[in-house]
Amino acid sequence: MDAEKAAAAEPAIRLPEALLYSLKAAISGVLAMISFRHFNQSGAIWASVSAVIVTQTRLHPSIQASLLRIGANLIGAVMGALAGSLFDDKVVALAVGVFITGLTCHFGKMGDAVRPAFAAVVIVILSNEPRVWFGSLDRVLGVLVGCLVALIVGVVFDMTARLFNKTPGPERKIGDVSE
Repeated sequence: MDAEKAAAAEPAIRLPEALLYSLKAAISGVLAMISFRHFNQSGAIWASVSAVIVTQTRLHPSIQASLLRIGANLIGAVMGALAGSLFDDKVVALAVGVFITGLTCHFGKMGDAVRPAFAAVVIVILSNEPRVWFGSLDRVLGVLVGCLVALIVGVVFDMTARLFNKTPGPERKIGDVSE
């Protein structure tokens, strides 16, 4: 029910904005994958997923989403690695890891980031990586690369849009560069 209210409250974007947003997400995902593959092929999926998820229509929300996602993945990966190291039984490790991660996000006032943090715990614990800390590090590095690439792409798109928005229009005057 809350998701329906939130979706109804969000302003609809027009087709040109949807095209640019989709292009920005596609470019971010591909560049993140290529960038991460250059260093470590096994984590490229996390770089691409993170880049696409944090891409927003505007730059400022992308920065906030990136910081939240990075923090969430750090918390989830560390908690997953700790629980996976402390408990031989994956069911117990999963239960403890998710529980502690939820509390950590709550007390860290990261409520919007709890779901990706939970996902990180599950992925780290249920991965077949014999050394759980390497799987955690791989995911965190992929998320960092993906978020950074998405931010760079966002900055480039934002700067390009500002260049083209300097032309007069119904709501702008020549020389008006404020937003």
